[in-house]
Amino acid sequence: MVALSRDAGSPRAESLLALGNVSILEGTFADEKILREGFRQCDGAYVNIDGFNTGEKTEANGHRMGAAIFTSGPYMEMAFSPMTPMVPTIEDGVMTWRVPLGKGAVVHVSLEDCSYYVRWLFDNPDRANGMDLEVAIEHVRYADLAAAFEKVTGHSAQYIDTDFDVYFGGPLNPAVDRPAGYNADPDDKSTMSFRESFTGFWNMWKYDVIKRGFALLDEIHPNRIKTVEQWLLRQEELGRERGTGGGSGNDFSRKISTSPTPY
Repeated sequence: MVALSRDAGSPRAESLLALGNVSILEGTFADEKILREGFRQCDGAYVNIDGFNTGEKTEANGHRMGAAIFTSGPYMEMAFSPMTPMVPTIEDGVMTWRVPLGKGAVVHVSLEDCSYYVRWLFDNPDRANGMDLEVAIEHVRYADLAAAFEKVTGHSAQYIDTDFDVYFGGPLNPAVDRPAGYNADPDDKSTMSFRESFTGFWNMWKYDVIKRGFALLDEIHPNRIKTVEQWLLRQEELGRERGTGGGSGNDFSRKISTSPTPY
């Protein structure tokens, strides 16, 4: 296995080397010579098309080989982490999500399950070729998210639907008019701002534009995480295994304690 890294001596690169069957190719995805060198060493490649890093204009696709697309969504962890588009706040001791979602649903994914799906694509090339494998835990409605959090942790939680003006006046406010792509040219007319990008995201979720086919996911990964409640229970289990105390309400509160105050 070959992994591309900007710094072959970084802790992340060294942790990959420690697996024993990995080599590091130092360079950047923006260097075509480096990419070609890496591709020549591989039978297949996992390419992360990251519009928030490169800007939408630099995303590309090829046409001379078998290809499958792995379509993810916001990680479930993002609903419990600071500095994300759906960061909660603690209001009078209550875990509170204020986002412009209405009665819609976000297609949150389990990071833990993503590697299983990607490996399946590589292991089943004939079936995967031409497939867009769209994954999610479930269609997560935030009233249900708050209820699941209360059930698993025993701590109070609530979801408050919020209009866009209030939402963009909150934690995202310092960045709302900056390019959503970190390396995008702000003077390029095709560059989208955070406000433009996330208005589109939230409207797609709010009006249930984005759907997932769970029968296929159940077939591919019968043991996948299928509900928010199951995901929360899994975080408790992982926390105990790592000796970090689980994913209790107090632990989640500490995770987001550095986030901005409620707006």
